[in-house]
Amino acid sequence: MCVSRCLQCVGISLVPMAIVCMLSNILLLLPELNIHFLLEGHVTREATWATGLWGSGLLVLITARAFVQSSKTRGCCAFRSQMLCQVLNSCVCLLAAGFCCLVSATGLSQGPLCLYNTPSGPTWGVPLQPVPDRHAGYLYNRTLWSGVCLEPRGVVQWNLVLFSVMGSVSGLQTLLCGANILNSLLGLMLGKGCCHNKGRLKLVAALFGVSPGTISKLRAKFCEFGDVKDRLPSGHPKKTTPQEDKFFTRPSHRNWRPSSRGLRARFAGRYGRQLSDQVIRNRLHTASL
Repeated sequence: MCVSRCLQCVGISLVPMAIVCMLSNILLLLPELNIHFLLEGHVTREATWATGLWGSGLLVLITARAFVQSSKTRGCCAFRSQMLCQVLNSCVCLLAAGFCCLVSATGLSQGPLCLYNTPSGPTWGVPLQPVPDRHAGYLYNRTLWSGVCLEPRGVVQWNLVLFSVMGSVSGLQTLLCGANILNSLLGLMLGKGCCHNKGRLKLVAALFGVSPGTISKLRAKFCEFGDVKDRLPSGHPKKTTPQEDKFFTRPSHRNWRPSSRGLRARFAGRYGRQLSDQVIRNRLHTASL
């Protein structure tokens, strides 16, 4: 069904996006690929929140796995319950990815934490953040990208690229999760294609030459068990197979009235098993003999 395919496609698509967000956030924590900036606390505040790791990363990966598994659910009842769970999972995924996108946009607009010159000497701060009535930020003035921050080297371009990537990917995750909420609600209302209207039920019944009641029973069995195979009986197992039952209704036996004892001997000679007289009488009664 289309709902299942969409659910699977969304789940598979979210996996590489989550990996990209996690890698971007890890690189943001390591300017110049040097860990001592992180250990000394000289990393941009929005990067230390690690929303790309736990938000658009880990939570989205867990949700994507649930999407793919739910797309393989069999049976209408089980599928509907899974769709309800995926509506909730999609909402969590949407909030996590949306928060990561918001944090990325904030980090991108505020600029990086870096060492820069002041009248009192070099100091650590955020010199490129927008200042009212002075400048609108470094994003609109490329001359500030290389002439302000002393350390880490190239931190402006580093943050600009990684925050842009993480924000864009997490924004795309938000859109996919929002679309999947609608898809899961559609699956919750319509099921996995086994719950059709009465007109479709009559059409299928006419196609196979059976009554609509038979199709309705098969549909109910599929909704409950995931297939239409006969269930094993709960009572005692049958003593003979359908093929062996035909032995008692063969035309050669109809020309004479055999006794149950005679049929029992013939059956034992043919199949090598002994049956009781009552079982043989039951089979003859079923065949109206």
